[in-house]
Amino acid sequence: MVKRGIWRGLEISTKSKRSYRLVDIEPALAEMLRQHLNGRTTGRVFATRLGTPFGKDNLRRKLRDLLLQLGLKPAGLHAFQHGRVSILQENKVPGDLIKAWVGLDPMDPILI
Repeated sequence: MVKRGIWRGLEISTKSKRSYRLVDIEPALAEMLRQHLNGRTTGRVFATRLGTPFGKDNLRRKLRDLLLQLGLKPAGLHAFQHGRVSILQENKVPGDLIKAWVGLDPMDPILI
């Protein structure tokens, strides 16, 4: 569940009520997160070595390093949403379900 965000290194409430939402994830990812949390039920899912929030610069740096290790082209975080929507559309998932899964407003068109 998305409950808070990070802005300029500070933990803040989400921008809107719509931002506070459940996020559907694949069972394999859920298992990876369970292993990562190692039984923890409180605190941040991801944090720096100092325990501070993982800001977007941290994420971008980690993402860049991971993509390089995998031999993939550099991409921004938003590319993952586009990729997920494309895969769901290819698999004939209904548009309203795709929007719910990726946190889009049901009234917005899917423009991928």
